[in-house]
Amino acid sequence: MSSNASTYDQYFVGTTASADLLGEQQKYKKDTSGAIVVAQNNDEWHHSTIIIYDNVMDNKSMSTQERIGNATHEIGHSLKLAHPGEGTERVRSVPSGKVAIMQQGIAGYGPQEYDEVELKEKWGT
Repeated sequence: MSSNASTYDQYFVGTTASADLLGEQQKYKKDTSGAIVVAQNNDEWHHSTIIIYDNVMDNKSMSTQERIGNATHEIGHSLKLAHPGEGTERVRSVPSGKVAIMQQGIAGYGPQEYDEVELKEKWGT
């Protein structure tokens, strides 16, 4: 399945019929012919499209801070961060009593220590 010809990350605010979907990421890669195609979960991907869903955030009466947290979480995915405890490279959970912006759900905070460690391990200091 071919996708858009973009080769850089793109970010959008949109709407969805899915009542609980706050945002999502679509990953892309180049196939053997060099065409941009949708990447599967275990593929090494090249770039992504991130969408946050304004209508769902409205329906959940999310505050401005929670909306920023949602956008930050989705941007984390574009930086190749997974939800804690997920991922093919390493499975690491958030320590008991701690939080992370990459945890699923509504959060009214920004990146936490867990997220910073993940970024440094993924991309360097």
